[in-house]
Amino acid sequence: MRKGLLFLFILILLFSSLGLSAKEFYFNEWIQDEVNQKLFDYFKKRALDANHWYIYYRPEFTKNDRMTEQQAHDRVKAILIAAHELNYMYPNIHPRRIFKDFNAIIEYETHFVNYKSMDDGQSFGVAALTWKTAQAAADALGYNLDLYRTRTVNGVKKIYYSEIDRNFMRSNTDLQIKFGVWYYYKLLSKYYNGDRLVALTGYNVGPGLNLDAPRFRNYYFNILGRIIYYEKELAELNKQI
Repeated sequence: MRKGLLFLFILILLFSSLGLSAKEFYFNEWIQDEVNQKLFDYFKKRALDANHWYIYYRPEFTKNDRMTEQQAHDRVKAILIAAHELNYMYPNIHPRRIFKDFNAIIEYETHFVNYKSMDDGQSFGVAALTWKTAQAAADALGYNLDLYRTRTVNGVKKIYYSEIDRNFMRSNTDLQIKFGVWYYYKLLSKYYNGDRLVALTGYNVGPGLNLDAPRFRNYYFNILGRIIYYEKELAELNKQI
């Protein structure tokens, strides 16, 4: 018992002295497994390809909007870490599954382009969050940010926020992704009892979605098609191990 505690203490000292956070330490350990490495490399390449394809066919973007290989690495890594870190919200689903699902969400929603503003300023960022959802995530996860708050003045409810905090969120893709994964876990746990595909659609449409609406069906099959394709490609990769 004492030897085990001593070993753990030495490890903590080691990665602290190297300037590694607990998240970095976890990621470095996780990716040592060959299957995990192939999984990560697959999604990093797919994110990069999807982003470059999207930028190429959208005239409003330039080459400066293209995601770099390092950015692809960092954004896919952020999904992986958030999927594991927040799994306590719905532990019935393995974080590896959440990791795959959320890659499908971002690929469909933004193709990993970090939008500063979408939907007439109502949403933003690589994870396509509304400011109201981002505020709920910030409050739940203990971040002191004013992104979308309300107060009543003379009987009228008004929205207020800090532009400094919003600019911070616009530039912090790791936090955008973490808040997005939080929202997906919330949908799974609170609204849809673990029904992944309905929760995935709810991410875009909201918790009050109409399952018979054309928008639901379109989004549902776009996300489902991506997930089925991922699994087929990953199965082929794993045969090579």
